[in-house]
Amino acid sequence: MRIASVCLCLLPAAALTVAGAELQTLSIHDAGQQREFALAVDELSLRAQSGTNRVERSAAGTTKELLLAADRRSTMTGETAELIYYEKGSARSERSRRVLSKKVLVRLAAGTSAAAVAGASGAAAWTQPEYFKEGAVLMFHGAAGVAVEGAAKAAAAPGVLSAELLLGRRLWARHTPNDPYFAWSAANAG
Repeated sequence: MRIASVCLCLLPAAALTVAGAELQTLSIHDAGQQREFALAVDELSLRAQSGTNRVERSAAGTTKELLLAADRRSTMTGETAELIYYEKGSARSERSRRVLSKKVLVRLAAGTSAAAVAGASGAAAWTQPEYFKEGAVLMFHGAAGVAVEGAAKAAAAPGVLSAELLLGRRLWARHTPNDPYFAWSAANAG
């Protein structure tokens, strides 16, 4: 039996070209490689208020229709609708699925205030992780894809070296240990 992890890992979408807040493709620096991801106009990621995620098919055929469907779904159910991307040229699977979060990682020049950048970009909140003193994570609220426009505004703010969208993905265990005492020792620890 395989054990699947339910962690959601956030990946920075580096080398962001958001001229005009384009949602169709994202260029991401992931695992030492530049990768291109394309928007899935027929799927939405829905997050319930309890925190559970699920993917739902959409009848949308265009980006505009998908955004309208996401907004309608969020309004009707209270769930957070987020856009889904897949790597170009790869088969669609749960492992290759990426979800566009509403977070943006900004790298700041020395002396630049994260609060000022958050205000200039329209972010609802921001945080400065302890492990990343030269930047901050901006959080946006609103419709699906709002972080793309926020990243473009943040990148244009004075003192911002880069603004990178954060994508989420589900992490999977690579293998189950081949030790017959693994289950016993895990259950009887302590």
